[in-house]
Amino acid sequence: MCSSRQRSASAYEKEVTTSGARLYDLKMENYLPWTAPVLTTLWALICLRIYTMISIENAGQRRLIAIGGAVGAALIYILASNVVTLLQTPAQEVPAQENGRVKVQMKG
Repeated sequence: MCSSRQRSASAYEKEVTTSGARLYDLKMENYLPWTAPVLTTLWALICLRIYTMISIENAGQRRLIAIGGAVGAALIYILASNVVTLLQTPAQEVPAQENGRVKVQMKG
């Protein structure tokens, strides 16, 4: 006999499958590389919206928004890429203990 939990699990399994193929699993390793380009694109769209709201007569202000948007997008991309790299690196191992003491070595 199938319990209600097993039936609900099989119903869930049917919901998450599409034409026999399993849908993409939402794990951090899968979506993390897309973070920097998506954030940069969103920033560019926000700056483009501000740029289009400024009157054509204010050419200097439009140029400043365009330059600031480009510099901001570059900084967002670099920062997000660095954060993604930090999140993807494995944790360092705990130092080995000998006789109840922790051995620490200095690099340099």
